[in-house]
Amino acid sequence: MGVILKEGSTVRGVTTPVSILVTATLGILIGIGFYVPALSWAYKRTGDAPR
Repeated sequence: MGVILKEGSTVRGVTTPVSILVTATLGILIGIGFYVPALSWAYKRTGDAPR
């Protein structure tokens, strides 16, 4: 797992817990048969990623 650090007004180290949560959410959605919602949600999220 990761460590979330707060220094003043900045927060660091959030990406590891968030990536685990997103991966678990997609796994659950696909596991219960919601393929289209899971894949469309993942596609939308990757489109928002900074380049």
